[in-house]
Amino acid sequence: MIALIFCFIILFLLTKLFEKALDENLRKHLEENKNHGTEDEDVFEIESIHEEILDTLISFVRENNKKLELLSRDICEEAGEVATLVEELAELVKEQQETIAKCLSHQQHEKKNKKNTLKNEFTTIERKESQFNLQKPVSTY
Repeated sequence: MIALIFCFIILFLLTKLFEKALDENLRKHLEENKNHGTEDEDVFEIESIHEEILDTLISFVRENNKKLELLSRDICEEAGEVATLVEELAELVKEQQETIAKCLSHQQHEKKNKKNTLKNEFTTIERKESQFNLQKPVSTY
């Protein structure tokens, strides 16, 4: 009988110990669930912050796309204007090159003419000199 009482006492103590362990485990799980609930709220807040950031980013990208489209249009218009100016400049350069070529050709002709004139004058002077020398009396000593 003492053994039976001793077994009941041990069983009672083990039951109390088991209840205490269950209570601690239950409290632990309740706190974790409570923390999970807080974590769920934190996760929800973080997700909402992420959504706000994504919305801000998307609107920023859209605004920048619009600005880029406007800039690309402006660049295309200016590129067309620059192309027109380059074509006009090329025409002006071509005209100036032609004018310079004509001037050089004219100068070369003038130099040729001057050279020929100088040659003719020199030849004329040589002829006159030779005629003059022929007309001189030869001095005799």
